[in-house]
Amino acid sequence: MTRRVRVSLNGKWNYVPDQYRGGEKRAYFVRTRPDMTAPGKDPVDHDMAGVATIPVPASWNMADPTLHYFEQQLWYYRTFRRPRMARGQRAFLCFEGSYYRTRAWLNEADLGPEHMGGFTPFEFEITRQLKAGENQLAVLVDAARDADRCPTTVTDWFTHGGLTRDVFIEVRPAKFVTSWYIQLDKRGRNLVGEVSATHGGTAVVSVPALGVEARVKIDAKRLTGKLSVPAPRKLVRWSTDNPKLYPVTVTFGDDVLADRVGFRTIEAKGGEVLLNGEPIFLKGISVHEDHVTRGRSLTDADREDIFREAGALGLNFLRLAHYPHSRRMAEMADRKGILLWEEIPVYWRILWTNPKTYADASNQLAELIRRDRNRAAVILWSVANETPPDVKGRTEFLANLARLARRLDPTRLTTAAQFHVREGGKLVISDPLAEHLDVLGVNQYGGWYGPRAQVDAMADFDNVHYPDKPVIVSEFGGGAKAGHRGREKFSEDYQALLYRRQLAAMNKARGIRGMTPWLLFDFRSPMRENRHQRGFNRKGLVAEDRRTRKLAFEVYRRFRPKT
Repeated sequence: MTRRVRVSLNGKWNYVPDQYRGGEKRAYFVRTRPDMTAPGKDPVDHDMAGVATIPVPASWNMADPTLHYFEQQLWYYRTFRRPRMARGQRAFLCFEGSYYRTRAWLNEADLGPEHMGGFTPFEFEITRQLKAGENQLAVLVDAARDADRCPTTVTDWFTHGGLTRDVFIEVRPAKFVTSWYIQLDKRGRNLVGEVSATHGGTAVVSVPALGVEARVKIDAKRLTGKLSVPAPRKLVRWSTDNPKLYPVTVTFGDDVLADRVGFRTIEAKGGEVLLNGEPIFLKGISVHEDHVTRGRSLTDADREDIFREAGALGLNFLRLAHYPHSRRMAEMADRKGILLWEEIPVYWRILWTNPKTYADASNQLAELIRRDRNRAAVILWSVANETPPDVKGRTEFLANLARLARRLDPTRLTTAAQFHVREGGKLVISDPLAEHLDVLGVNQYGGWYGPRAQVDAMADFDNVHYPDKPVIVSEFGGGAKAGHRGREKFSEDYQALLYRRQLAAMNKARGIRGMTPWLLFDFRSPMRENRHQRGFNRKGLVAEDRRTRKLAFEVYRRFRPKT
């Protein structure tokens, strides 16, 4: 039995922008020969070696100023030495995230179908294409906007292009585990899970500290097997106060995987969110994966900025909007005891009746769930943000996503950020999607969008239609340019006033069990271009430098929800 071996491909890559999108047809993946300029030879219009370099991982928009608003195709090239491999082992080219459409060629051989989606991990097998010595890799990344994708052509954030997360080669045994998870069931009685593999056989899931060693039979046709064993009495549940993690190993033939997993229950019952059977108020904040110089390619130090500010605010919860963030966020939250809402980019108006759009959304959701099912910190899978309830096909589309989430992971809850309506003098949720969700999210900007007099509107909120379903106010607040003082919008004083009034109103409302105001740090958004914003959404409690706190930061820090 052996551990898998990873070889990082991070570092400097050669690159060529393909503004006119002709590289696939003109075979830019073919290695340029040394005689490219020799007499009698046809000229060649690309050159893998003689071009500029760019770091990987990185947002190309941040790494090269000439590509700041580039949203087309770009070719990445690099060489690497064949990794050491024993007889029968297999090699895979792995991407943690690439925005948005990705194809790859190794030694001029096409590695297979393209991957769609900019935020979740994927891989290509390269065992047969590898050769001794130097290998030539070409990767095409296409960041063009397209109406049938998720997200669609308009977003209120910056869609950073490129190989934005780690790239590596992983060497595995001939037969290996393709995915697995283990969690407490919702009643806390059993450890449940699943192991999937490339072949039929028996996998062993071990939690040595708990004396658990479960054998999982993997069906040779379905290539998956279920796990269910009684939860040991000595198990210490993961919580925000004590984020206990247990070493877990999964063995399947020569393949051995290891992780550290926390065990806890999460339920929605009687209008409450129950963590380990006890009601919890989710005091949180929304976060974008955006850095002023690194774009979406955050470092662990950048993520520590998020957790530092969350700690200063006294939070136990983060909403990772509006797309899957790096897996490192969930791993770090697991260790720090911070609960997470994770989301896919089904955002505003998309093509609800288009099968390609649903395939894209469902694939991103499935890849996210399989990636983070072992993270105790993750409690909510969000299937959408601010989608119009009156559009044909929308509710069916999102209900199918919620059903998919429950099938892939029956231990967590589903949600979406919705709108409210006024009914009988009160703000209520009146959306057919709510029937299909466990927890209801509400975005509400009283006093910012619409009349200033509506700043206290949430005091009239009543979850009258779905009293058994807890509500999270998933967005509220307003913008402020750091340092700008006054009584008007975009001043720190007005943002602080909004927070004081809105928080007081929410403490009077019925059914609210959490909140994630919009948001922690200012972030890039090309649609925000007035004199205070200049390409940034200024609704952060902290400026884009991640250090300058606005007046509203202290208002939210002092907030104590009613119990």
